[in-house]
Amino acid sequence: MSESGYGPGSTEVGAVQPQPRPDARSRAVDVVRLAVARVLEVEQSRVTASTRLTPEAGVDSLAYVEIVELSEQHAAELAGHPVGVDDEALEALCSVGDLAGHLAHRWEGGAR
Repeated sequence: MSESGYGPGSTEVGAVQPQPRPDARSRAVDVVRLAVARVLEVEQSRVTASTRLTPEAGVDSLAYVEIVELSEQHAAELAGHPVGVDDEALEALCSVGDLAGHLAHRWEGGAR
């Protein structure tokens, strides 16, 4: 933590959260893209980081849960430790990129 109390590891309100390394983020995007393609039965090439995971985009709540679970399982296999999504975060994760970013933080930190 820096002298100002802000930075990695800081618990101060308004602290800047560390960003995952680009390789972790890119691997997490690939994991989520694969899960979306499998659950929605579409070509993985059609799934991008900006692909929405909302009912308006054709992703119902059951499909969303399946996507999250598959993503968690595959990420955990690759990371060698549990990689999960906080229940409280689920509503805010509205795209492949959002879910991948959340997983990438967990991937690097070893937290569930």
